Amino acid sequence: MPTTAQRGPVAPGQGGLLRTKLGVPPLRGGVVARTELLDTLDRGLGGRLILASAPAGFGKTTLVSHWLAERDVRAGWLSLDAGDNDPARFCRYLLAAAEPLLEGDDAAVRGLLAEPQLATGAVAAVLVNGLAALPHPGLLVLDDLHVITEPAVYELIASLVEHLPPPARVVLLSRADPPLQLARLRARGELLEIRVDRLRFSAPEAGAFFAGTMGLRLDEADVAALTERTEGWPAGLQLAALSLEGRSDAGQFIAAFTGSHRFVLDYLLEEVLERQPPDVQRFLLETSILERLSVELCAAVTARGGDGDGDGGESHLRRLERSNLFVVPLDDERRWYRYHHLFADCLRARLGRSDPALPATLHRRAAEWLAANGSQEDAVEHALLAADPAYAAGLVESVAFDVLARSEFATVRRWLDALPAEEVERSPSLCVYCGWVFLEAFLADRARRWLDRPADADLPAHLRLLRAALQARLRWLHGAPGEARTLVGEDLLDAVLADESAIPNAPIRAYLVLYASAQLAEALRLQGQLRRAAQTYRDALRRSGDIAPDMRLMAARSFAELGLGRLLYELDDLAAAELHLANGIDMARRAGNDQYAAWGAMFLPPVRQAQGRGAEARALVDEAEKSARRRGVNAEVVWCAALRARLARAQGDLAAVAAWVGDHRASVERAPDAPLGYIEAFAEATYARSLLALGRAGEARGLVERLLTRASAAGQTRHVVELLILGALAAQAEGDTARAIASLDRALTLAEPEGYVRTFAGEGEALADLLAQGRWSNVSATYVQRLLAAARRSGTQPTPAPAVSTSGAPSQTEESPFVERLTPRELEVLHLIAAGRSNRQIAAALVITLNTAKTHVHAVCGKLGAENRAHAAARARQLGLLP
Repeated sequence: MPTTAQRGPVAPGQGGLLRTKLGVPPLRGGVVARTELLDTLDRGLGGRLILASAPAGFGKTTLVSHWLAERDVRAGWLSLDAGDNDPARFCRYLLAAAEPLLEGDDAAVRGLLAEPQLATGAVAAVLVNGLAALPHPGLLVLDDLHVITEPAVYELIASLVEHLPPPARVVLLSRADPPLQLARLRARGELLEIRVDRLRFSAPEAGAFFAGTMGLRLDEADVAALTERTEGWPAGLQLAALSLEGRSDAGQFIAAFTGSHRFVLDYLLEEVLERQPPDVQRFLLETSILERLSVELCAAVTARGGDGDGDGGESHLRRLERSNLFVVPLDDERRWYRYHHLFADCLRARLGRSDPALPATLHRRAAEWLAANGSQEDAVEHALLAADPAYAAGLVESVAFDVLARSEFATVRRWLDALPAEEVERSPSLCVYCGWVFLEAFLADRARRWLDRPADADLPAHLRLLRAALQARLRWLHGAPGEARTLVGEDLLDAVLADESAIPNAPIRAYLVLYASAQLAEALRLQGQLRRAAQTYRDALRRSGDIAPDMRLMAARSFAELGLGRLLYELDDLAAAELHLANGIDMARRAGNDQYAAWGAMFLPPVRQAQGRGAEARALVDEAEKSARRRGVNAEVVWCAALRARLARAQGDLAAVAAWVGDHRASVERAPDAPLGYIEAFAEATYARSLLALGRAGEARGLVERLLTRASAAGQTRHVVELLILGALAAQAEGDTARAIASLDRALTLAEPEGYVRTFAGEGEALADLLAQGRWSNVSATYVQRLLAAARRSGTQPTPAPAVSTSGAPSQTEESPFVERLTPRELEVLHLIAAGRSNRQIAAALVITLNTAKTHVHAVCGKLGAENRAHAAARARQLGLLP
């Protein structure tokens, strides 16, 4: 059991989550009983949202904490700070805060995905499903919401509130109204609002506060006067009470101040500080730089050589708490505290005025203690304010990999932006991290600036591998898969796997092998080597499955799952493609990686279209485009627009195809010979395909010929196959059957060894007719017959398969004849059972424990009335749950 001195604020095993942000703030003694307000909050349980909105010092947190203490209501609490504007970090904290409300197995709950109409926020959807199981009312409280400015966070909150199941309610505590659709909730009677007029203390409440909480006896006239002067402002009343302690001239004091809260606060703060002993004044000012206080941390910050407090500041904290001097305990054990935000702001302002150089010294001391006690991320925040860029840069170096592996790119980018550019350039490690941050933001040119610097021999082994993988990703994005393959070839990966001492940390090594393997696999796919690419993905996922579940692995696994799903789609294994894409989307969302989740929403629509579920395909594209626009990733917006045009063509909406061609024409004409990058290749092929659909075969042929020259020169064999097919269709449309057959023969020759199907089949009856005309001496009759069958299926509208949500998780139709519906996670397990996976393999594929996998298998068999796994698969096929 660690001692108090050893215990930091970070929750073990929770990826850097602070315990002190996740608990209901404990109440101090003598809280004023505000019965009417507590009854009002009770009535709020009949709606969706409770909003307490008022300036600082009006007792919002105290009121709700008191309510929860008085009522038998289960609650999850999250105290927000500015760092939670990182969407990935916010998602992690939100899930952790909601944990007391979620019923059942944690991994199973997090695996639940929403129905299509609820998929406006992936984490919100997970919570909605989990909260629906609450047997009694439960509250999810977000405190200090005003610090949040990130639109993505508010989108998630809005989605959660909109789809909240009846047992659960959301409580928001904020100094300002959040950008949510409050008017609509108000009109529906689903919003309870508590504002300044309700939070002000009445004279009787103020009297009870003075007597009960502050131990101060005042006559009714003085209480009434103070209440009037402070307008019932609880913080002002508390400061006034502190100023009145020991005075005999209460009436004169009360008459001496007036004006707005700002002036009242300044006046009363002066009174409070000046009445404290010098050592307490110094303690208050010097510890005001801390967001959270403990005895040990305060001792480290306030120490000045050998004249620090002998008890490490413990007596000060205890005295401040006993005196109600704006100290709020953060845990029941009274180990961690914070100052009231308003009080801390004023103390910091005073500190800066009294000694402008001292705050930097204090921040340095705080950073050193936090770094030594397991709170490296908090240490970075203080180090950046310590006026020592080299020290701050060193701390960022030490923690950035883990934070980035958790997909908290906004946090690391903020840290890097706060460092002087020359300090970043001086560090090879920080250069790699800069490249990673910009590459994830799809700012390829800025990423290249940091990644393509001369190699540094001092770069640690894990960062050398990461740098090579990032450079490879840059290369294939820019249409150079051969260069990408050279950077992360099999030799490099084999060397890392053979020499564990190079990267001894197993989760980090697994993450990097996964990530680098995914870049190699994508390079192989673009070079046309589909089978090797698929095997590379499978091998990487298998190896990572041997590592205990780790949040750092989640994003890398999602990248590989999405890549493998996309490959399996091309190979016409639609069920397996759907499963891997669903897993990839699920993992990306749990990792808080919006980009990978959006990629999944872009890769899944072709599968949906091939299954005859066009409406779902369009909805997925809308979801992906919304995410891309919110994140400002124009390349993804371009991809989504092109994908929507492909779907429109497949669904016979030629008006939409023509509209997209009109919008895209300028970019084709502007850069006819530009490098054929990843996005450009997709968009230009779409343009050629759209021209064909609109009867403009001559234009399509000319474009295809130009594109073929560039794709062939870049070694983009996968793209070459697609362009040869389009060239064949263009020649056929122009009546040149011989040229059409010659072009298609080249495509088939390249495609058969790798098993291409969907690139051909997606062209439907037009390609089927051409396939039926030719004599194909270079390819097998079996392969041609397979393509013919797939193309003719794609030329019709097959009966829709069992519905799957836009987030990727299969669901049952209403006609399923068994009593209990399978959950989305159980359906994923069902597909893995049908694929012959063992319990251990299921656990690895879904990133859950072996015991959890066994529980799911048992549940699936029970719900299907099956005696064993084989019987379960057969029964599911009878019910239409499996193809």
